[in-house]
Amino acid sequence: METYSPDTRHAFDHTLGWLRQWACSRSFGLGTRLPWDPQFLVESLSDSTIYMAYYAVAHILQAGDMYGKEAGPVAVGELTDEAFDAIFLDKPPPADASPALLNVISACTREFGYWYPVDLRVSGKDLIQNHLTFCLYTHTAVWPARPDMWPQSMRCNGHLLLNAEKMSKSTGNFKTLAQAVAEYSADAMRAALADAGDTLDDANFEHGVANGAVLRLTREVEWIASVLPGGAAAQARAGDHTFADRAFDNALNTAIARTVAAYEGAAYREALKAGWYDLQSARDAWRTACGPAGLHAALTTRYIDVSTRLLAPICPHTCEHVWRDLLGRPGSVLTAGLPAGAPPDPALAAAAAALDGAVASLRRGVARLEAPPKAKKGARPTGPPPKVVGVDLHVSPAFTGWHAAVLAALDAAYDEEKGVFADGAMASALAAAAAPFAAAGGPTGDKAIKQAVAPFAKRRMDDATAGAGRGALRATLPFDEAALVRDNAAYVARCVGWAGPQCVRVTEEAPPDGVAAPVPGEPTPRFETAAA
Repeated sequence: METYSPDTRHAFDHTLGWLRQWACSRSFGLGTRLPWDPQFLVESLSDSTIYMAYYAVAHILQAGDMYGKEAGPVAVGELTDEAFDAIFLDKPPPADASPALLNVISACTREFGYWYPVDLRVSGKDLIQNHLTFCLYTHTAVWPARPDMWPQSMRCNGHLLLNAEKMSKSTGNFKTLAQAVAEYSADAMRAALADAGDTLDDANFEHGVANGAVLRLTREVEWIASVLPGGAAAQARAGDHTFADRAFDNALNTAIARTVAAYEGAAYREALKAGWYDLQSARDAWRTACGPAGLHAALTTRYIDVSTRLLAPICPHTCEHVWRDLLGRPGSVLTAGLPAGAPPDPALAAAAAALDGAVASLRRGVARLEAPPKAKKGARPTGPPPKVVGVDLHVSPAFTGWHAAVLAALDAAYDEEKGVFADGAMASALAAAAAPFAAAGGPTGDKAIKQAVAPFAKRRMDDATAGAGRGALRATLPFDEAALVRDNAAYVARCVGWAGPQCVRVTEEAPPDGVAAPVPGEPTPRFETAAA
């Protein structure tokens, strides 16, 4: 059975360990009398957990009344064990069954066969120790030779907090669903609930998240309306994709893969993060990268289609409006299905991340150089700081020295089939780095080596186990770093605030003595300054 969480499975294992001590009978109250000793009853909790099967036929037996107040199609006395055996176990109906009962059994059998087995049962973590575990016992008892009739999955959650506090009517920290819908709208409330958490830990519904969802949904709908044909900011760029377009198209594929996997794992917070927060951040970065050229029209439409379908399970009303009224698509977004995408390209994603990292690093360097000097007490004020007008970026095509030794050691300790490192992989990497680290003039001693080498090794190990695999342990990058910066020099210059692409110069030559040597993915900048 799928439990979606190791914590949930451990809770079931724990319950199965002590359940023999459960007192399943009592002498009063609701329950079924023991056939061999009618003074005792099987208490109602232990006796009620096949109700999932009853859900499938209750509307027939109770004439559509969920509370059972209306008379059903047959008398209660006709619903004998034999009648239920015919419905649930495909046994012959009672020999004396009336025509009405035969019709009911036939209808219930069809309905039960359609709905069973239980694909997913969602419940609270506190019910693992009773209802949900009893459910496993009763299903395996009623259908001992039919594993296909047993519950397929159970997803359990913690309790729901309101603004990090337990909900309580007595304290006033309480909100009904109707109140939340009226205050935030159904979609914003659902977004805040998805954001509240997925694990067995108590989830936290926050007013700030719900209010933020209202604004985010509103802004997104307004932006979509503005960029589609006829909108105030409609784009008409077509033709081949630029690097920024290709990187964003790959980000869409990544969002699809991550969000669909999260939905399949009933991880709604992760689905919201990957399919909404992260995807909108990627869209915003793409808009910046496109600059004055504007957005690619076809890629803009693809983003709207993908983002709408990914968010539809959480915010169906807003997404239905976008789907039918703005995109003009036929049918409902709720039947359109989740989008499909090509497998994400890790090399392209790494190149995009490296370019963003280079821009961020250059911005920090420029800010540091252009910051006004701190005047010392009693000293005469100096002139304004210099103005940074360009940069020479030194890049390295491959890791060398102790970096290469670390990567080789980690590669030898990596099990690609299992996606894990052997025990002692970090120790092997540190040992391999010792000689080349000393040869490069680094400080001696195990502590000094560990401080310098361990962060690099840990980062590479994390990348490998997070999905990059053996590619994270190569001595070269999966893309041409020099060509990447040269091809996007105009974008880099625009982000930093320089005059044009001529201000960004790339070289693979070693920097002068006294300047830190570059490593792949971390170029060394030498800034060009001019008097302010």
